[in-house]
Amino acid sequence: MAEQTIIWTVTAYKDLQNIVEYISQDSMYYALAFYDDVMDKAQTLNDFPHRGRVVPEMDDPEVREIFIHRY
Repeated sequence: MAEQTIIWTVTAYKDLQNIVEYISQDSMYYALAFYDDVMDKAQTLNDFPHRGRVVPEMDDPEVREIFIHRY
């Protein structure tokens, strides 16, 4: 199987940065743990590229989104 590439949209990455920044106001430890968790779960798309759902507004079966925690 060919190696997949995870491509983040600008909006998704900025949202992640904002969430991490918000969490870090209370705890840098939990902010970094959250960031690591998101990155680890995103990397699972390399092994399971059909994990998650097709992004409805994109209408492209190769574009997926996964939900992590309540964010």
